[in-house]
Amino acid sequence: MHNIILNTQKIISNVLEHFLQNESTNSNIQKIFIEKFYSYVSEGDISQIDIEILSKSALDVLEFMDSRTDYSPKIKVYNPTYNNDIENEVNNTEIYMINNDKPFIIDSIIETLNRYNLNIKLLIHPIFAVERDKNGKLINLYKDLSDNDSFTQESVVQITLDRRISENKIKKMLYWY
Repeated sequence: MHNIILNTQKIISNVLEHFLQNESTNSNIQKIFIEKFYSYVSEGDISQIDIEILSKSALDVLEFMDSRTDYSPKIKVYNPTYNNDIENEVNNTEIYMINNDKPFIIDSIIETLNRYNLNIKLLIHPIFAVERDKNGKLINLYKDLSDNDSFTQESVVQITLDRRISENKIKKMLYWY
């Protein structure tokens, strides 16, 4: 068990190192996000994914999380492409969701995807203590969940499906959310 944790921590360190080498801004929010985003993911789930893709993926989710109006659920479905030598196009659909943390969010998502015979390749689900301004702009993230009234506990979900699906089809499936 300790080797798995150490190996996952090494992957996170490599993602952070890649981020620091390639980003013009080195904000504390981005570092906290990357560290916590991958901290509960099994090494086996991410060890075969290129560090550049892991870094870009985490920052894409953070960018998606940057603003959230009226604290309603926020969903993004897309088919990612990367302009680099590693992969020109990834053949998976990505789903991002931000919501106030509630019981059974993941169970409901999995049930819906199963109903449409869609398989999950990777699921990442950290919960952050989030501070936002009155317009919903992200001010700060905290690693530790807090009972402080000024923070909201937000559930951040990234799902990678095992194949590419039309964005319209998934949006229709998730209309209930």
